[in-house]
Amino acid sequence: MWKPNDVFSVELAFLNSSVHGDGGPQVNPDFAGGASPIDPSVTLPPGGHYQEFSQIDQPYSRYTT
Repeated sequence: MWKPNDVFSVELAFLNSSVHGDGGPQVNPDFAGGASPIDPSVTLPPGGHYQEFSQIDQPYSRYTT
């Protein structure tokens, strides 16, 4: 904070974010879970808000500055 006198002050804020992952956040609350349709030997957990289970690689990146 910079305060040259009692009446005036300046405060600086900075935000920097970098997110990388596989698969985007999507709503799928109705998925009950169970065997994967691609590989029945894999059991997927139940879905919920902002969860989706997929066996397709979907890389994503998000930057905030």
